Amino acid sequence: MRSPVSSLILGAIALTGTVLMAAPQAFAADDLDSALAGELPGNGPWRVHFHSPLHADAASPLTTTRPVLTDTLDVLFGGSIARTDHVEVETYTWQVLPEGQRPTDDRGLVEGIAAELDWMRRQLIQLDLQEVT
Repeated sequence: MRSPVSSLILGAIALTGTVLMAAPQAFAADDLDSALAGELPGNGPWRVHFHSPLHADAASPLTTTRPVLTDTLDVLFGGSIARTDHVEVETYTWQVLPEGQRPTDDRGLVEGIAAELDWMRRQLIQLDLQEVT
């Protein structure tokens, strides 16, 4: 069961949606620029929804939720019986990365998507899933 916090964060579908949790309520802005412009009060930590390639490390001081993802993969696929036969990697978000991180041509896009898919493949193999060729 999702907590109210995770439901709120997961429900933020804007690519850079920002949420401020200030008990007993939450505030949200559709875009980080709006939050920085004052749409959110500054009296608590912000949670920013931002797409990052699976295989890429975040630029300091930011962090990724990659450890949560690997823990989730372990729960779904790490036991004696997989809990699902499906995994999805979102590859549509490359064009919304910051300009210096997004591919500049088709080759860069293909290489980036291939690196993401390879990262996921290696994670699943580490959980003893068999690669089908």
